[in-house]
Amino acid sequence: MRLLPFALLLTGCPASVTAEGLDDGFGMPISAVRTHIVSDNGDADYVVISSVGDLCTKEVAFSEASSAFFTASEDVLSQHYCKNLEQPFTDYVEAVQAMQFKGATYVSLSVGTDFDEGEYGFGKDASGTVAAYDDTPFEGAIDDFDPEGSVLDVCGLGTVDTDQGNYWDLDDGSVTLDSVVDEGVTSGSADGTMMTDSGKADGDFQANFSAAWCEIKL
Repeated sequence: MRLLPFALLLTGCPASVTAEGLDDGFGMPISAVRTHIVSDNGDADYVVISSVGDLCTKEVAFSEASSAFFTASEDVLSQHYCKNLEQPFTDYVEAVQAMQFKGATYVSLSVGTDFDEGEYGFGKDASGTVAAYDDTPFEGAIDDFDPEGSVLDVCGLGTVDTDQGNYWDLDDGSVTLDSVVDEGVTSGSADGTMMTDSGKADGDFQANFSAAWCEIKL
């Protein structure tokens, strides 16, 4: 008999997901967060459900690593460009790989700028995506990185394949926010149809969630 982690036995799962377009199913949704992004361009909110644990900590780490990496990558006139970029690049890749790896699954739901209780239709007020990763991006990139390289040879990396997942848009349904508590828990549900890149229906989608607050300052 498979034993569930003790914390899950006490608290239950933060979400349930049915995603028929995934051959192996969505897996256990370990994390559900309301990602609240604060930036100079205004705030934004997303509900993210994932089979990846400790998601808020990993989202914050990814945001910080991304900011440091892209800032360093813009200094293309530096004589020590690749050397200065090595640590920010390593941190960025490790942050990406902590979230995206074989078997990792995600649902992202947005209802626009007004994140209030109510029902929001896909294609109108709401948008949603499902992602399933079948490999790890940037595989071997840290070892290939050459701090003595240059901008012209992309620090020894050449072409890096960063797209290791399968993605679907959600349509023909809606997101319902039953309870919205800033710095607290947001609960609700979603239903719809999973659509491939070619616009083909690829199975039904349903989710219920109790999403914990996760703030990211850009």
